[in-house]
Amino acid sequence: MKKYENKNLGITLVALVITIVILLILAGISISTLTNTGIFQKAKDAKENNRIASIEEQINLWLLNNEMDSYGNSKDFKDLEDFTSDLVNNNLLTEKERQEVLTTGQITLNGKSIIFEKYNYVSNKEDLEKIREEVNNGNSFKNEKIILSQDIDLNGSSENKDSWWIPIGSNENQKFFEGSFDGNNHIITNMYTEVSEGNEFISFISVIRNSSIKNLTVEGTIILDGHDENGNDPAGSGIVGVGYGKCKIINCKNNVNVSKKTVGRETAGVLGCAYVNSDITIEKCVNAGTIKGANAVGGIIGTVYGTVIINDSYNQGELGSFDTPYVAGIIARVSTLPDIGTAKNVEINNSYNKGNLKTQRRAGGIIAFCSSGTLTINNSYNSGEIQVANADTTSYLGGIIGRTQQPIEKCIISNSYNISNIYSEKQSKNIATGGILGGNNSDNTTIINCYNTGSLNGDYTAGIAGFSAGTVDKNSYLQIINSYNSGKIVGRKYAGGITKESSYTKIDIKNAYYLKVDNLVGIQNSKTDESTSLTEEYMKSEEFAKELNNNISNINMNISLNNWKYSNDNYPTF
Repeated sequence: MKKYENKNLGITLVALVITIVILLILAGISISTLTNTGIFQKAKDAKENNRIASIEEQINLWLLNNEMDSYGNSKDFKDLEDFTSDLVNNNLLTEKERQEVLTTGQITLNGKSIIFEKYNYVSNKEDLEKIREEVNNGNSFKNEKIILSQDIDLNGSSENKDSWWIPIGSNENQKFFEGSFDGNNHIITNMYTEVSEGNEFISFISVIRNSSIKNLTVEGTIILDGHDENGNDPAGSGIVGVGYGKCKIINCKNNVNVSKKTVGRETAGVLGCAYVNSDITIEKCVNAGTIKGANAVGGIIGTVYGTVIINDSYNQGELGSFDTPYVAGIIARVSTLPDIGTAKNVEINNSYNKGNLKTQRRAGGIIAFCSSGTLTINNSYNSGEIQVANADTTSYLGGIIGRTQQPIEKCIISNSYNISNIYSEKQSKNIATGGILGGNNSDNTTIINCYNTGSLNGDYTAGIAGFSAGTVDKNSYLQIINSYNSGKIVGRKYAGGITKESSYTKIDIKNAYYLKVDNLVGIQNSKTDESTSLTEEYMKSEEFAKELNNNISNINMNISLNNWKYSNDNYPTF
């Protein structure tokens, strides 16, 4: 059968369209009628109205999904930035329209105003006090945004009690701030308070839930004193006291000095406590305040009982005292709240400490103590001096982590280093000191691509990890890969170039190096020392940097590792 081919199909279709248009014109229907107010416009309006209806439907679903349990958790909680990003991905908003929503909280489409989030502008102390009173009386500002339009002076002073700042929100009375607070890169100055009655967390904002705080600097003084109405010791932080649910703290700086008069619990520069089941993200935050407390002191966070991710943040303030058990530049303690819940996951990336730390028992440049969940520290360092007092119990000091303890599930420290001195003020009973990790009790700890150049002093001292020890019930496990120590090691009871193998533990060493010193061994108490001692000349050579980089190519782990750099007759760096 002969196949029919219509070679003039394109011409025929064009002719058909032209014919239809001519017939419509002859019938008295103009092209402008078709395009501006006629069939085409109606079709366009119908499409736009359908888009608006879809957006409004998604807003209702967004608000429904953000409903929460008593801890402030919802299955699919998203803030405005995440939600509008989804709308762009689903072709319901353009990126230009999204930016308008993020700027104003609303948008007008086809003559209809669609409100995503109500905006409240604050320009003075009185406005801020009104916001506080509303929150403390039960208005959470959910789906609303507070925006500072200028710097605000709270005019607080120790002499005038009426000027003392009362925090926004109250944990005891379940008065949460659930909106977003945008400091708009302004500064709140002269915040002063010693008030603790009726409030467990003393901060600029006491308690947030499913909230975001960003672009804010706070300056002032907090002195912890007395107890709350339930008899709890107060906790304090310059910016936020405690976080519930899914929260973000972005681009904030604390210049508040926090100290204790008689009592105190967890204290910090940015966030006092990440509560059970919380999911907290902190990015580009800084503590420059001097922070002291009776229990846990952290430059960024005091205590974590939930999930936390910290990126690009640092501490430059002096932290702790010789009566503070847990002190760290980023997070003091990752732990369990008995009978309530436990920390699940902590990630710290591209963060550092350069403030000096003092402790009674445990201190780390990044984390002092971790006993639950999984912990990952990457691309982080310590350059602040770490010092312990004459403690009555065993103390743990580490350039990155002070102490890991079971039942922590996993700990990975990568691409990180310590370059400062770690030492005890006086001879103590038992001080474990390590350039990266003070003491390991975890059954799954990895230190990879790390180094220490700081001088270390203690009773049990080693260049990378002070020691690793398990228990009768559960062994510990530590592996150290492609790392080196060149710092001076002083151990009153023992000294190791890399670490010490204690009871109930297994240690795997691969490509770990230490500066060759008379009578110094790489792994104390080990039958098979697989570490390598090297001369200062070789460790400062270009060949050593090349060796470290060659080792990376043979590491089969799902971890991104930095390349080492030769540094002009100095030890390799990243």
